[in-house]
Amino acid sequence: MARSLQRAPFSMGVRPVDEKELARLIAADIGGDVAAETERQMSGEPTPGADPARDLGIGAAVAVASFIASAAQLALQIQQVRQDRALLTQLLLEKAPDHPKLVPERRLGIIGRIVDRLIPESVGASPSVGAQTQRSKQEWLQEWLGIGTRNFTPTVLMPFADMENYIVYQQISWTPPANPKDDLPQVVSVPKGFVTDLATVPPVFWWALPPQGRYGHAAILHDWLYWDQSTSREIADRVFDVAMDELGVSAAIRKAMWTSVRVFGGSFWTNAEEERRAGKSRVLKRFPPTADVRWDEWSKQPDVFA
Repeated sequence: MARSLQRAPFSMGVRPVDEKELARLIAADIGGDVAAETERQMSGEPTPGADPARDLGIGAAVAVASFIASAAQLALQIQQVRQDRALLTQLLLEKAPDHPKLVPERRLGIIGRIVDRLIPESVGASPSVGAQTQRSKQEWLQEWLGIGTRNFTPTVLMPFADMENYIVYQQISWTPPANPKDDLPQVVSVPKGFVTDLATVPPVFWWALPPQGRYGHAAILHDWLYWDQSTSREIADRVFDVAMDELGVSAAIRKAMWTSVRVFGGSFWTNAEEERRAGKSRVLKRFPPTADVRWDEWSKQPDVFA
């Protein structure tokens, strides 16, 4: 691990934390050999010789502990400059050292834990580069509503009174560009009546990104695939990235958004899976007759789901 910079502890939530304490907190969440190895590294103790029967386990724990220590140090340096969940996630992904024993999913998971510890979602985020004023989800929606391209049918959304949930008023279809390297579905169709809340897109992107009307279709496709689960979560996130690319979203923004859904989207995927198993639906066959109906009210009405 690189030598620590001399600085005052940085604030995490309600009390200060330094890089060693942050590393210990993340390792404690994981537990087992990782927690023990992280404590050894933070205390400056050498790692004991590996027992051949446990060599793989110890090697993996050393790799994870080393990555936690380095990433914690880097995260605190970045956070001192800017408290922004999306930016911190992106920079950690780009700059944190890698290890051959650390699979990408685990690396992303550790980054997610660090970001959550340093900047809890309830704290919010400061504007990213180029953002000057905050926009609500509703303002963000208005900027791309109805825009179509060669491979996208125009989007028509009907809001519920809560303005947090929207009915897809006509089917949305997307066909990916021909690329034999991508294991993508031949077509993605979001059915008429699907209720989306765009929850899989982190709130920072409602206002921190350039308003070109280019994320809406990709966001609804992503929300639908997370609900429908006809593909793997990895493929759903890949569809999101490819769709944004075709819609002209810059590589830097796509990477930040893809990283965010990979790191933070697991809970949305799991919640959707649990709701489907419980027999719940998000595809309507009957729409509310007036604009003052809330989603939580309409979803309890009999015989409204397809």
